[in-house]
Parts: sequence; structure tokens; C-alpha cells
Amino acid sequence: MAIEPRTSSHTTFGWRYVMADRAVSAVVGKALEASIVIIYIGLLTTTLYAGVVPEYRTAAATEVADRTVADVSGELQTAVSSSTDTNRTEHRVDLPATIRGETYWIRVQDDELRLEHPHADIGERTPIVLPESVTVVEGEWRSDEETAIVADRSGDTVEVRLETGGR
Repeated sequence: MAIEPRTSSHTTFGWRYVMADRAVSAVVGKALEASIVIIYIGLLTTTLYAGVVPEYRTAAATEVADRTVADVSGELQTAVSSSTDTNRTEHRVDLPATIRGETYWIRVQDDELRLEHPHADIGERTPIVLPESVTVVEGEWRSDEETAIVADRSGDTVEVRLETGGR
């Protein structure tokens, strides 16, 4: 099966053979281009989701945790100061339901307000600064529940509790 020399006639075997090669090379070229694009997108996605995005999520979650603890600390001070008029004050507190997609806890422990999160890199603590009339601060909140600060005044002393309900 010898290839005949090219002629102007479209019926010779050699001409059809050359045209078939041209069609295959275009298809192979497009397939290679598509493969390179798919590999590029795959590498970019892997890089972002394996390194950059989780670090950003953790940094943002740490900032949210810090603001949440600061807000709760301020709410504690507000609840205690408003308890001077009555014997019992209940002050509702709005918390973010999740931080970094997971529920968290706010606890009073060792005269500190602590935010505890399942992710090891996320957690905050701040000292509780309240008037000397406050004798007890206790309780804990889970972020996916309704939260309130209850201040009970008894004479010259105030007891403060973090209480929850269902959300």
C-alpha cells in the first residue's frame, strides 16, 4: 500500500490520507488544551482548599470569637448595673450561632469568661471585671441555644448566672 503522490484530484488515496491526518491533529490539539485547563483548575482548587482558605477561615473565626467574648463581657457589666433597681434582672444576649461552622461554649471558669471551640486554634478568654458587690458569677452557654444573663440582688450583693433556653 504505497502512498501516491499528491495531485489536484480529491479522489487519490494520498490526498485523503493527508486530510485525515489534519483532522486528527486538530482533535488531539483541542484535547491537550482541555487537559491543561482541567489540570490547572484542579491544582488551583487543591492549593486554595488545602492551604489558603482554611487558614483564612481560622483567622476570621478567631476574630469573631474575640468580638463575641468582648460583647459578652460588656453585656455582663450592663446586666449587673441594671440590677440595682430590682431584685432580679434577666438580660437576653444574642450570640453568633456558630463560629467556623461549629457550635461553641461560653463558660465562666476561674474568674474568666472563656470561649471554647471544637477547633483547637479558636478560643478566647478574658478576665471578668465586675463591681465588688458581685459575689458569684457562674454558668455556661452553648451557642445554639437562647442565652440570658440573670442577676439576682440580695441586699448589697449580686449573684450573676449565665442561663440558657432552647433556640
